[in-house]
Amino acid sequence: MAPMLNLGAGPLRTALLYLVQLVVTVAVISLLARVVPGIVIADFQSGAAAVIVIGLLNGLVRPLIIRVTLVLNLLTLGLPGLLLNGLLVFVVGAIVPGFQIADFWIALLLSFVLALCTAAATAIVLHGPSREAHNYAAIRRFARRPGALQPDAPPGLILIEIDGLAEPILRRAIDAGYLPTLKRWLDEGTHRLIPWETSLPAQTSSMQAGILHGAHFAIPAFRFYDKKLGRLLVSNRARDARLILKPNETGQGLLKERGFSMNNWAHGDADEVVLNFTTVGDKTRGVIPQAGNLYGYFAQASSLQLALLSMLIEVGVELWEGWRQRITNVQPRVHRGFPYPLVRAATTVLLPRLSEYLLIQKMFEGISAAYTTLVSYDEVAHHAGIERPDSLRILRQIDGQIRHIAEAAAFADRRYEIVVLSDHGQSQGATFRQRYGYRLADLVDSLIADPQQTTQTTDTADEGLANLNLALTELMMEQSWRSRLLHRVLGGQMHGGEVRLGEREMHPSELGNVVVCPSGNLAHIYFTDTPERLTFEALLTRHPRLIEGLRTHPGIAFVLVLSQQHGPIAIGRNGAHYLATGEVDGDDPLLPFGPNAARYLAELASYPNCGDLVVNSLYDPATGEVAAFEELVGSHGGLGGTQNQPFLLYPVWLDDAEPVRDLHGAPAVYQLIKRWQARLQTASLQLGERSS
Repeated sequence: MAPMLNLGAGPLRTALLYLVQLVVTVAVISLLARVVPGIVIADFQSGAAAVIVIGLLNGLVRPLIIRVTLVLNLLTLGLPGLLLNGLLVFVVGAIVPGFQIADFWIALLLSFVLALCTAAATAIVLHGPSREAHNYAAIRRFARRPGALQPDAPPGLILIEIDGLAEPILRRAIDAGYLPTLKRWLDEGTHRLIPWETSLPAQTSSMQAGILHGAHFAIPAFRFYDKKLGRLLVSNRARDARLILKPNETGQGLLKERGFSMNNWAHGDADEVVLNFTTVGDKTRGVIPQAGNLYGYFAQASSLQLALLSMLIEVGVELWEGWRQRITNVQPRVHRGFPYPLVRAATTVLLPRLSEYLLIQKMFEGISAAYTTLVSYDEVAHHAGIERPDSLRILRQIDGQIRHIAEAAAFADRRYEIVVLSDHGQSQGATFRQRYGYRLADLVDSLIADPQQTTQTTDTADEGLANLNLALTELMMEQSWRSRLLHRVLGGQMHGGEVRLGEREMHPSELGNVVVCPSGNLAHIYFTDTPERLTFEALLTRHPRLIEGLRTHPGIAFVLVLSQQHGPIAIGRNGAHYLATGEVDGDDPLLPFGPNAARYLAELASYPNCGDLVVNSLYDPATGEVAAFEELVGSHGGLGGTQNQPFLLYPVWLDDAEPVRDLHGAPAVYQLIKRWQARLQTASLQLGERSS
């Protein structure tokens, strides 16, 4: 059994903490009174009395109001809590002699200062491990403990995904000092870092289905056209996500035994799920059932102020970094204007903090398994580049989150093993449009017999913005005056029961006879006027210039098409690979993509919603560059470069007789983790040392 929390504070240190908070806060607001009109403090005693009364109100009144307005706090990123802080300060200004506040807005400003002072004083008195233990104790107080944990309970498993981070990039970042926690684990020999190889498509909905459910059948891309339904299916739309995952749900997900899924695409059969595209509409899962667990975060007076301040700083950092790329003419680069800076702030500050808070709370409740996705690196790397300072700085932040989770695990009643992994990497390069001046859809349109009928699907929102839309959609599930108010405010931004800020759904009538669906440097091309997949022979008859024009284009490495006579064929500039037999005619177009490329393409070709044609962009093995069919510097979805090289970092003692080698495809990762879970079930709490 893990030791109970020991803050190393005791009565004297606790008293010292309150004393330092009092002195620091009074000193700061006395200084503010000299420079900010509208704040009057007669003397130190008046300031001290005001701070004490504010503290008492925060301790007595604020928790009650926060509990009543909790969901509204979630909806508005904590606006009621912030206004409440200002109101409490304003009220104190009216009742404490010698302390006066001119108006509410000055009180709101002062409430920010008070929160920052509280955080600073805590850092002064409780530094290093003591301060973190203090924070974990605060989280533990709000954990809802469903029942006593059995003394012989096996270790639990915490799976932390760093979305979009490739193994080679991770190794170089560790060597450069960006991830000191992971480096320490590797240096001490407690963990092992290995690569694994994605199949196709190399993107989150497919790979997470494979990791958490053991299969990703019928998920050909992030977005694709369903000929039977006659419409697009997009992974980050809730109604589509449920349909996309359904063929792979067997009830044997990694999280089926008292598991917790946070901020993922697939749910892994977890009982408790928060922010998941595939469970929206399930009233037993989502943000609303977890609202009580988030109470502790919003009840702490300084949490929101520090989060909002950090978000404002992150917006400023993004504006600076984007300007620096433009002024120094960094290439390749893409537009990084609004709303992206706001989306980046939410995905690198707010969502990670809520994820970390909830995950630690669930460990204190004794869950058996958890999986959470940290999306911040993927979001920034898409826009800034996969190994540029902008993205590497985010890795330092992620390392801090992992350290906090590992430290908190040491105080849980259950022992936990921590595995860090990614579901895919990213590959960099100038986009197809930047290289050639036109989109893939424009190229297709120029090659088909009836031009001006090709649509390229670019109607979906940024991935980070999609996560925010998901949070708002889950909150809309609550049947109350708050959700009805949100319906009124966001009614114009709702489609099919989902919030769609920043995107417009294309109606089927807007789609042409040819639809191009890009996912990074992979694209599916569909002819919507036929209910079945067109074969190589049929395409030659209908559009004799199309395949020839695509395979010989310098921006395209190969075209995948289904032949009635030969089965699936990958056709390149100077040769073809017959996937059913393995025969190659001329130069093998798949040679640069590794020995497993043919197997992955054959599997992709077997999916019922695979495109009539599938196109993979150029790939330069010397530089690792690809040419995304979307306007992203870092991309993933197809074959080529580090997008196909994710990683696993795991406790060494979980190895079998031999270290893990040659993991090909997400289902292989699923099988490996299932073996680990079986080992954990038979392990005693005393086996091995703590991974943290």
